[in-house]
Order: sequence, then C-alpha cells, then structure tokens
Amino acid sequence: MSTLEKTIDSWNRITEEQFSTVKSVLESLGFKLESQKGSHFTFCHPLISECYQLFPEFFPRDFAPDGSLIIVQHNNKVKRWYLRNAVIAMEKIKEIEEAHRRR
Repeated sequence: MSTLEKTIDSWNRITEEQFSTVKSVLESLGFKLESQKGSHFTFCHPLISECYQLFPEFFPRDFAPDGSLIIVQHNNKVKRWYLRNAVIAMEKIKEIEEAHRRR
C-alpha cells in the first residue's frame, strides 16, 4: 500500500487532517482548486463534473450542484465530515474510471 493510499485509508478513522495534506492528496488525484472564499475551498475533478450533470442521483448531496467538492478548513485542519466527503469523491472517481475501462 502506497503512502497516498495509507493517507486516504486513515481518513476513515481520524477526526481531522492538516489542510495541506488534504490539498496535496486531492491535487495528486486530479482535483483542481477552483476557488476559495474564506475557509471554504472548492475542488473540481473533470470526471465528477461530467458525470454529476448526467447522473446527480449517483452522488451524495454533499457535493455542490455542479459536482464540485467543498472542503472547509479551520485552524489549518479539515474535520472528519469533509475527509469523508473526499473519500467518497475518490471512490466515485474509481467507479467512473472502471466503467470507462469496461466499455
């Protein structure tokens, strides 16, 4: 298991993570930081944005209406709820990539 996979796996157990770690993991997986307003950071991934428009029911309501992922940082920490949403987003990307490969 790579360091990246271990970090993502730990997000299911820990209560918070450094924002810099979350940002670097998301960016390494193809997410782009689209905007920042105060403590709210909006990350987009092309596969999620594309599929969200076609199948919004496939995604939990925790995604923004355009399919972007909102991560909130306080004191350079990201709480468990947002880590969980990031893990869900990564799982959805894997599912979409597998579906594309099967075609």
